[in-house]
Amino acid sequence: MSILKHAARSRPSSSNTFVEAEIELRSRKFEEELKCMQETHKKKLNNEALLHAARSRYEVTILEHQEQLRVIRLEREKLMLE
Repeated sequence: MSILKHAARSRPSSSNTFVEAEIELRSRKFEEELKCMQETHKKKLNNEALLHAARSRYEVTILEHQEQLRVIRLEREKLMLE
């Protein structure tokens, strides 16, 4: 008798099949959404890295220009003293 009960319980009903299908669909949607969020996060990190690199290059350029101005001023002062 217990074998028959077990067999009856293990047989999926139409409502169980519907619930399982809905769970599977939600799971797929969740996975797609998660993948999309991960890609967006990766792009954001890449953009931040590019912005940081651009900022670093900008700061180096500013320092180089400041050094050039300092050299020009020193040369001008030297010429004025002569």
